[in-house]
Amino acid sequence: MTTINMLTKEFGTNKVLAPPSVLTLPVNYTAVQIIGVQDAQNQIQNYRFCLWTLGSNFQIDPQIQINAAAADITATAWYYAIGGGISKKTYAVGWAFSVDTGEFLVHEVPFDAVNPPDGWTSTDSAVETTNHDVDITAKAMIQNQFFEEWYSLNPAATTVSGQLIKVKIGNSAWIIAKYKTVSRLPLGIVEPSAMTIPGEDSIGKQMMKWLWTAKIPQMIKEFGLQPMSAEDRRTYSTQTPTQFRCAIGAPHLHYRGNTYLLKPKQWKTFAANVQKELSKKLTGAKSVNFDKLIEISKAVEELS
Repeated sequence: MTTINMLTKEFGTNKVLAPPSVLTLPVNYTAVQIIGVQDAQNQIQNYRFCLWTLGSNFQIDPQIQINAAAADITATAWYYAIGGGISKKTYAVGWAFSVDTGEFLVHEVPFDAVNPPDGWTSTDSAVETTNHDVDITAKAMIQNQFFEEWYSLNPAATTVSGQLIKVKIGNSAWIIAKYKTVSRLPLGIVEPSAMTIPGEDSIGKQMMKWLWTAKIPQMIKEFGLQPMSAEDRRTYSTQTPTQFRCAIGAPHLHYRGNTYLLKPKQWKTFAANVQKELSKKLTGAKSVNFDKLIEISKAVEELS
């Protein structure tokens, strides 16, 4: 029987505010708007509901409806403490959130760059928006997890374009940068843990570092690539997904949630660079067992 594990936590800190509960499908549940929690000094602190998270899905609507699920789900209701003074200034305040763990990455600042900085430093997770629009770029990686997307609790005050989020002048906004580990490399390259070589990191990890931090974004910029539209994806989804390929039957790249179609000449350039780097790693390997060699051969065939 599929169940929904309901958690109640403090926004930003992951502090548990109430015991968990378990519900069975179908679920039609509305979070309580304000709850009171007794602290160690027997004082009651009131908290206000602000957000549901269900895996990678976020919503500010307090009502959740789940009619079917393939596996058990954890639904977390997030609350913030009520109190504090009212400021005449406005701010964009950011948090980093791990989709893998379903919790905030406490003490991590998700901002990589702020324009205009207006006094912002790399240790600040808030930037003033009182007198101007502010463009905020998310960090590409935090704690070995890659940036996925921005989520704004005040969508009317923000616009999002990939890693960049703009907060409009005179608006306050709470913004969350979602992060997630990558389960499979783009193009079906060997998995990160696939080839452990004594005395060295795995070839997979080295390839992941090379692909994600340098070559793919470099080539997207160099070739002037644009993300595929939903219609393009339907048009080019002509094959059955396997361990080494997705459904798109034409040369393409996956990067930060988007897919980029490549022309034959562009693909030839990219594939040649991937094969060159992989060749270097294999040349320096002390040993590779037979099964892993077959995996590498299949992956390289996809680049041919």
